[in-house]
Amino acid sequence: MAIVELIDMCPSVSVVIPVYNSQDYLPKCLESLLLYEEGFLELLLVNDGSTDDSLKVCEAYANNNSNIVLINKQNEGVSESRNIGTQRAKGKYILYMDSDDWLVPLALYNMYHFAERYDCDIVQCGFYYAYKDYLLFDRRTKKEYPNPVVLSKDQAMEYLVRNRVVSNFVWAKLYKKALVQNHSFRHDVSMGEDFYWMHRVIHEATKVGVISEPGYFYRQNSESLSSSFSKRHVSLLQAYEDRLLFVKKNYKYLYGDMLYLYWLQSLAFMNISKKTGLKQLSTLYMGYWNDMNVRYEKDLESYLRWKPEYFMFHQSKWVLKIYRYARRIYTRFFNDFQRIELK
Repeated sequence: MAIVELIDMCPSVSVVIPVYNSQDYLPKCLESLLLYEEGFLELLLVNDGSTDDSLKVCEAYANNNSNIVLINKQNEGVSESRNIGTQRAKGKYILYMDSDDWLVPLALYNMYHFAERYDCDIVQCGFYYAYKDYLLFDRRTKKEYPNPVVLSKDQAMEYLVRNRVVSNFVWAKLYKKALVQNHSFRHDVSMGEDFYWMHRVIHEATKVGVISEPGYFYRQNSESLSSSFSKRHVSLLQAYEDRLLFVKKNYKYLYGDMLYLYWLQSLAFMNISKKTGLKQLSTLYMGYWNDMNVRYEKDLESYLRWKPEYFMFHQSKWVLKIYRYARRIYTRFFNDFQRIELK
């Protein structure tokens, strides 16, 4: 009897939130979670050595809410914070959040009940890119699946690799704790932690639920990629290659698609490095680009020969520029993103 009572006391969902210098945004994040009753939800705040008043904010909320667990640690990065939170979690499911993001009311209930009804290992909801004055909603998933749907592991992996429907983001997804506790986030990389992690988790899932309606606000800043671009982005290319090798071993039929994405991302980073005007950075990414093309020369020619951008790159770079310009024009008039102005 005592064992049954103990099990009943366990929360349904544990939310793991790494916290680092987010004192101004943390209250909005937490308030969106405290709408749920304490018995349903457990909040694990992992303060990762913040140097602002984030710890004070965490302590104030923890002192007034019995379902908040505060873990204070030295700065080790978001991956280690997630790993610690995952191991301490008591809920049947885990949701990972960034400390400057927040939830749409009832979104977590919807994800949880969908997971329970269809026995899903993962449930993903839609999300808003939240800028200061407006929101952006990517409508592509909703166009393909206007109603909630359950995908098989193979379907979910195909969508993940092809960067459609199933996103590479670790947040805005509910996971069975039994699934993710066996997969630690890599803390030895400076970028791309989610990209290393997501395909390995989906590989062990049986059912993946997709709810296209937005339930998560992902805060954005206005900084362009070229202004924040650095040598750290090499880690993201390495994460692409890690997934490429995983796909080659386990999902050979997706290898060409993943190789194409890896090639495109390497090309994009090489071009961005040139735009920064920093010679050392440009040399780094040009070297990576050349090395990648040498290592995968046979596969590139075999799998990508008739892929549009690969073919045009090797035939005429001017044609490629015209093609990309035409795509930008097309996107402007047939935009998949819905913009919502904030008053």
